[in-house]
Amino acid sequence: MKFLKLLHRNETGVAILMVMTSIALLAFLLADFTFETKVNKLRVYNQQDMTQARLNAEAGLTFALAKLRLYQEAYNLLEKNESAKKMIDPRMLETVVSQTFMFPIDDSLLKKANLIQRTAAKDFSSSVILSGKMMVAISPMSGLLNPNTMRVPSEAPEPEETDPSQPGSETPGKAPTPPHAYIEKQIYDTLFAAFDKKRQEDEIFDARYGNTDINLLVKELQYYVNDPDRLTGPEFADISGKYAEDNTRPKHAPLVSMSELYLLKGWDDAIIDLIKDNLSVHDVTILPVNEITKSQLKALLPDATDFQLDEFFKAKNGDEKEGIPPKEFNSVQDFKDFIVKDLGICSETSFDDRVKEFENAGISLGIVGKLFKVISRGEFGRATYMLTAYVDMPVVPTPKKKKAGTDPGPEGGDPESGGIAPPPGTPGGTDKKPPTQLMLPRVVELIVE
Repeated sequence: MKFLKLLHRNETGVAILMVMTSIALLAFLLADFTFETKVNKLRVYNQQDMTQARLNAEAGLTFALAKLRLYQEAYNLLEKNESAKKMIDPRMLETVVSQTFMFPIDDSLLKKANLIQRTAAKDFSSSVILSGKMMVAISPMSGLLNPNTMRVPSEAPEPEETDPSQPGSETPGKAPTPPHAYIEKQIYDTLFAAFDKKRQEDEIFDARYGNTDINLLVKELQYYVNDPDRLTGPEFADISGKYAEDNTRPKHAPLVSMSELYLLKGWDDAIIDLIKDNLSVHDVTILPVNEITKSQLKALLPDATDFQLDEFFKAKNGDEKEGIPPKEFNSVQDFKDFIVKDLGICSETSFDDRVKEFENAGISLGIVGKLFKVISRGEFGRATYMLTAYVDMPVVPTPKKKKAGTDPGPEGGDPESGGIAPPPGTPGGTDKKPPTQLMLPRVVELIVE
C-alpha cells in the first residue's frame, strides 16, 4: 500500500508529455499556417496574372478601336471622293481591318519572312511594352437578321399612285411586302432550316422538339418586341396567356442584348442555340448588294419576274460559256443603275420608293458594313481574359431639306450661288444624295468571358 501511494505521488515525466502535446499542436498550427500562406500566395499570383491578362485584353480592344477609326476615316474619304472610290474597292477596307493581330509574333511566321521583315518585327517587339500575349480579331457583321425590325410601324404609309406605263411600276391592287413582314419570313425560314438540319442529326432533339410550331415561335418573338396594340391574330392571344400564367410581362420593346432571348417562354436554350449565330439586336440589317440572294432581291423588287431575276444573277455572277465576266458593284448607285438602266427591271422612282421604305424599317443597302465584332484575348501566365465587343459606327444623319421660301436668295435659290437654284440632276442639284458618312466607332455591347 505504501508503494502504491508513492507511485501515485510520483509526477515524473508530466512535463515532457505537456511539451510533446504543445509541439504537436504547434506543428499542426504551423502546417495549417504554411498551407494557408501558400494558398494565399497562389491566389495573389493568380490575381496578378488575371489583372495583367485583363489589361492585355483591354489593350487589344483599344487597338481594335484605333483600327476601326482608320477604317471610318478611309470610308468617309472614299464616299466624298468619287474618283478614289472607283479606283479602290470599298471592300478592300474590310479586308485590311479584318486582319487578325497577334503579339508576340509567332516564330513560325518569322521563319518565312525575309531579313527586312524579321528586322522590322524584332524592332516592333522590342518597342512594345506588353507582358504576356494578346490576340485581336475583327470581323464585319452584315447580312444578319435583326428581330427588332419585326416591329410594326405605328402608321402605315399610304400607297402612292404609280403609272402603269412605267416599267417596273407596282401592279394595281398588289401591295408590296412590308419590311417587317420580310424580316419575319427570313427568320422563319432560317429557324425552319436549322430545325430540319438538327432533327436529322440528333434523335433526342427530334423526339423533344419534333412537333414544335416554328411559326408560333416567330410570332412570340414578334410579340415580345412589338407594341401589343399593333398586332392582330388569334396566336397573339395564346402567347399573351402563357405570360399571364407565370405572372410575367413581355418587354414589348426592342431587344438590346442577345441574352434577352432566354426570357422568351416558348424558346428553350436548345432552340436559341440553333439561330443565335444568325441574329443580332444591333443595327446590322444591311443587304450587301454584292451578296444579295434571289429571295432578298424579290423582297426588294416584288414586281420582278423570275426571268428578270435570273437575268440579274446571270449578269452579276457571269457566265463562262457565254464569256460574260462577273460584275461587282462598287456603290449602291452602281447597283441601282444596273437594275434600272441596264436590265430595266423597275423604274427609278419605284426603286427609290422601295429602298426608302426599307430604310424606314432599318433595312438598307450597302457595300460594306458599319458594325464589327471584336474579340480581344489577353493571356499572362495561366490566366486568360477575353472580351467580345460589338462596335458600331452610326451613319451621320442627313440634314433635312429646307422648305421652299426659307432663307431664299435674290431669286429664290441658294444665297451662296447668287440666288440661282441649280437644276435637278446637275452638280449641286436638289436631287443628289449626299455621301454617306460614318461617326466615330463606339462599343454598343461588351461581353466579358
